[in-house]
Amino acid sequence: MTAADYDDAMARARAALAVLKRAAAELSTPGHDAEAAGAVLRHLRDDLHRQDAPSVAEPTRR
Repeated sequence: MTAADYDDAMARARAALAVLKRAAAELSTPGHDAEAAGAVLRHLRDDLHRQDAPSVAEPTRR
């Protein structure tokens, strides 16, 4: 793994972690009902399965 590959992988991991943290914050809001929690999880699934999602992002050129 080159330094550029490592940097790209870390950038994708940080972006995915930000998505997960946002979902966790939404789920931990007091008063969330099951329907709202389901919507948050559906949005999370959609975010992580997008073509431009962090886990499948194009590597940046240096």
